[in-house]
Amino acid sequence: MPPNRLLPVVSRKYQRSDLSRIKALLNHSVRLYGPVRYFHIGDVLNRLYDLKKDFDASKNIRLWEDAQGELLGFAWFDPPRYGNCFPKAGLNSAELEREMLVWLEQRAVEEGGSDAVLELDVFARDAERGQFLFSRGYEITERFYRHYQRDLSKDIPEPMLPEGFRLESMATYSAPVELIKKKGFDPERYQRLMAAPGYIPDLDLAILSNTGEVASCCFGWVDEVTAIGEVEPIWTEPAYQRQGLARSILQECLRRLRERNMSSVIVTTGGLNENAYQLYTSLGFTELDRSVIWIKKSLFPALAV
Repeated sequence: MPPNRLLPVVSRKYQRSDLSRIKALLNHSVRLYGPVRYFHIGDVLNRLYDLKKDFDASKNIRLWEDAQGELLGFAWFDPPRYGNCFPKAGLNSAELEREMLVWLEQRAVEEGGSDAVLELDVFARDAERGQFLFSRGYEITERFYRHYQRDLSKDIPEPMLPEGFRLESMATYSAPVELIKKKGFDPERYQRLMAAPGYIPDLDLAILSNTGEVASCCFGWVDEVTAIGEVEPIWTEPAYQRQGLARSILQECLRRLRERNMSSVIVTTGGLNENAYQLYTSLGFTELDRSVIWIKKSLFPALAV
């Protein structure tokens, strides 16, 4: 953690108009520290417009500003137990990050009661944050994520689909609501994502079988300021695995990201996902860093006092 410096700050709930300010803060981090970051704008949109559950942004995102209204950072809680702090890169205030962490712990208690725990992931290179969490009673776990990057100026092999399969995007499929249902998602929730700033139908890809079933899907995201794209999420249905579909849809997504002037792309996987490791490294991705899960289990007694 940087030296403690008290700031005249106020905190408030997230509003829809704050999305562009959060994106600017994340891009500032990339300019200072490079592509390794806790959130890409694609991560923000995936969580903000979650396809599997409703996310209450005003309840689970909190912003900290100075007296002039400049955004100094934000905290993000993903119920029931995950959160993280995002102070502005280069800002020297341990007190600010402490306030963010206390708010996250309070949200975890509101969700979990006496069984509340809070988990945060910390990059291996972010030793100061790890030390800070340790001083606050957190313990490091054995769980981790791998973060990969690929240079898009390098050759991208043409996707080779097995016979009978075809690739579609939400931009070209004739009946979008039908495709949403084939994917197994609620159309209303999906359409909220489609209306979000930053969603690109041409990067919402699916591979369909000869019977019309969705076999594999992925979403691509662009960041025009940093020219760093992201692929998140990507999955293949169990019945269609081991046929090279994830490779094919990823190759097509990389090609389309390059067409949109992205210079590189990042992906994140579970640390023990060996199949993902083999796929990404075989397609030219290199591991940038790992983020390790830290956990605090004794939240309720301390915060209930």
